Amino acid sequence: MASPSPADRTLILLSLLLLPFNLFSIFYRTHLRPTGRQARPIRPAILSGLLISLSTILVLSEVDPPPATRAFGILEDMKLRVVELESLLDEKTKVLNFKILQLEQSMKMTGEMDKKIESLQKIINDAKVSHVWFSSSVEKIKAIDNEVQQLWDDSRGNNINIHALESKTNAAEKVVEAIVSKVEKMESIVNEQWIQIQQLEQSLQLTKVMTSRVNKKSLSTPHRKSKFKECPVLKLRKGVSRYAHSEIVGLPDSFFLGGTISRSSLRKAMNQFQRLMLAAQNKHHELQYSVKQAMERNEYAAPLANKEVVFFVASAFAILPCMMAWFMYSAYFN
Repeated sequence: MASPSPADRTLILLSLLLLPFNLFSIFYRTHLRPTGRQARPIRPAILSGLLISLSTILVLSEVDPPPATRAFGILEDMKLRVVELESLLDEKTKVLNFKILQLEQSMKMTGEMDKKIESLQKIINDAKVSHVWFSSSVEKIKAIDNEVQQLWDDSRGNNINIHALESKTNAAEKVVEAIVSKVEKMESIVNEQWIQIQQLEQSLQLTKVMTSRVNKKSLSTPHRKSKFKECPVLKLRKGVSRYAHSEIVGLPDSFFLGGTISRSSLRKAMNQFQRLMLAAQNKHHELQYSVKQAMERNEYAAPLANKEVVFFVASAFAILPCMMAWFMYSAYFN
């Protein structure tokens, strides 16, 4: 450690010397306080003593210490100073190395940032160059999106129309199938009726042939003639004709038996025949109307309710009883 300087030592000695005086002054004031006149000679004496002691202390302090002690103190001070400077140098070196490291890192980061700035600048330049193309591409993409949306809308509408048409087509196919089935049934019915009509025509031809044969037999055999007269069908026909027109009762007998026929009788017969044909025609028309109504009420026969089919069916209804009567008549005579 460094020795205290002369000024420090002087102040220490002065404080040690002044301490008894201060204590004495305090004691004097508290216990042995004189009056004003007695205290005045004491104060100058105290002050003069203090001045003398200070002067002696200063004189003693100005006396130089020995050279060896002074050199040793200077050397110790220099060693301490060197140690402080070395520690300070170490600290400054560490700080400097840290600063250099930070500087290198900052330089490295600065280089990286420069590279990034250059790359970003290049990207910005490329973006500026491609901005016009990008804007035009965006407009084209928007236009294409609008067209695609319009096409989707049209496609949805077409799909809806297609589904509606398919449903209508399926319904129409079902209706056509039902109509085809009805037509097939009607064709079968028409074929059956046509076969029946052909059979009726054949039976009509047979009846004509049989009537001619019966007429020949009736003219040739008198026994058959008596049976012919006694036939109930002929009796009924004669009774009806006699009730209607008594003038032409003998006309069939004259016609079949070879009797003479006058013109007046022939004219009357023609008029009667015309009346009968007109009545038969009216009845046939009424029968056609009834047959048509009956066919229209039937769902299978309604499409066939035309004039030709109704005529043939009504004719069949009119002819079949006559044929049955004729067959019975023929069987009776045979």
